[in-house]
Amino acid sequence: NFEKWQTRRKMLTPGFHYDILKPYVSLYNDIVEVFLDKCERKLQNGETVISVFEDITLLTLDVMLQCVCSYKSDCQIGDKVDKYVNAVKENSTLTVKQVTFIPYLIKPIFYLSPDGFAWRRNCKILREQSMAIVQARRNSLIKDPNTILNKDSKDFIDILLTSKDSSGNGLTDEGIVEEMTTFLFAGHDTTASAVSWTLHLLGIHTKYQT
Repeated sequence: NFEKWQTRRKMLTPGFHYDILKPYVSLYNDIVEVFLDKCERKLQNGETVISVFEDITLLTLDVMLQCVCSYKSDCQIGDKVDKYVNAVKENSTLTVKQVTFIPYLIKPIFYLSPDGFAWRRNCKILREQSMAIVQARRNSLIKDPNTILNKDSKDFIDILLTSKDSSGNGLTDEGIVEEMTTFLFAGHDTTASAVSWTLHLLGIHTKYQT
């Protein structure tokens, strides 16, 4: 509802201040280096055309996971199967399918389909793992209130745990998980599309590369 959305946006806005985001620049650079190394290896293996969308999607997912909850999944490397990362990737694909496959616009049909079962299974994985991360972080904060203050940079969970509304009330663990999920899905997939199209256009119009 609008009131819930408005309250949470007011609580979260300070978390996007320049001074909060600035320490993440070095993290972004490190994550991009992994992507560039992958591209370099593909070129060395003789690939002359690289389809970057999947790798860019993993790049943006890596950024979101590390910035939202300091979760280092190594998802760009691809050698390790991470059920949390797989759940995010699968549900991103299923979300698109849900709105583009006409029968799935009827919710009971989607929910009773194999894709619907996969969606709910992935949602369960995401919720359980996100809740475990949030609860562990809150317990750490309860034991030592200076835990977040002593950090060099705050991640999204830190901001959510310390945010208060006008009445001095903070978010519940469930509310924090909801915001985490929203940022992960809304953040990595759309950004990946924008970056991929940007690279595509720069590849075509080379005069704008310098």
